[in-house]
Amino acid sequence: MIPCTTSHIDNMVQRISKSGFINFYGEQRVGNAGPKSVVGVRSFEIGRAMLQKDFKLAIDLLMTGRLKSYRNISGNSGGNDEEGGKKKEEQKDGDSDEEYIESREIRHVRKVWKESGGDPTATLKAMPSPGRGGGVGAGGAMMARERAVLKGLKRYGKDNALMAIRCLQHGVRMFWINAYQSYVWNLAVTERIRRLGTEVAIGDLYVQNRKDDVFCGDNDGEGGGGSRKKDVCIVSKENISDVDISQVVLPLPGYDVQYPSNEIGKFYEDILLRDNVSFCKDTVAEATAKGTYRDIVAFAKDLEWEKVKDGGENSKHGEEEMQQSDIVDTFKIRFELGSGSYATMMLRELMTTTLARYH
Repeated sequence: MIPCTTSHIDNMVQRISKSGFINFYGEQRVGNAGPKSVVGVRSFEIGRAMLQKDFKLAIDLLMTGRLKSYRNISGNSGGNDEEGGKKKEEQKDGDSDEEYIESREIRHVRKVWKESGGDPTATLKAMPSPGRGGGVGAGGAMMARERAVLKGLKRYGKDNALMAIRCLQHGVRMFWINAYQSYVWNLAVTERIRRLGTEVAIGDLYVQNRKDDVFCGDNDGEGGGGSRKKDVCIVSKENISDVDISQVVLPLPGYDVQYPSNEIGKFYEDILLRDNVSFCKDTVAEATAKGTYRDIVAFAKDLEWEKVKDGGENSKHGEEEMQQSDIVDTFKIRFELGSGSYATMMLRELMTTTLARYH
């Protein structure tokens, strides 16, 4: 536990309330970060394969799935030495259940898929009964997408991977493409801040005639700025003084968006070229997207915090109740975010800058 002072937490809360935070997509959208040998397949990788029209690869990635628990990236089991010793003994057999996100049954299905060379019939036979419910170990319930795709392969043939993918609901298919768009957006906003800072720059995209609407980047081409694309303009020498950073947006790539005219536009081009991805209007829906826009900065409304005393009693933060020099071990925080923003990203911004002061 790393303690902070009330004055420092106040400063960080006030800074985020006033200036906002970078509006990154969370891992819920793009998949857990980490070494591939640990986290396995990330959501955006399936979407990238679909956009490359490599639907066989997309299915293979789906069937490969996640591998190990994210918590084990650090190698810390979280237990005492005796427990750690027992786990090491278990891992000598090469298959400790606690090491994995998925159950032994699900891992067996994925193993059959791999060893059979992607045989849908053999893999379906290896699947647990759909009626076995409850938790991550519920193989049948937790592999609904895989089961649907395998049945599609069995029905339409291994060479008709697109039709097998179409056995999934539209929202599931589009989720993977949206995950890739979000992945590219995260890369782009990182470069935008790294190269050009937090001030408006010539060549940025911004939203004019803005009121209280939020460009959240959700629902490709719908809402989230999709219906206001005509209001997205380019920052120039003539209008830069009239544009605030809160108006600046970046595109989720697609065939119906414009890109920044500064070096960040070239960054998008390089990423898509590297990934062999292009967005075309005249192609199958499972291999393209219209694109939309997302605010690069998000704001938390009604952001406040309170200290948690020993024993779990709460004490409302205020100058009369605690001095700024007081040390805070634990505190609660309350806030409200706009549609499409991730609480995990706001908290990461708050906690990273807060804890960094004490390292």
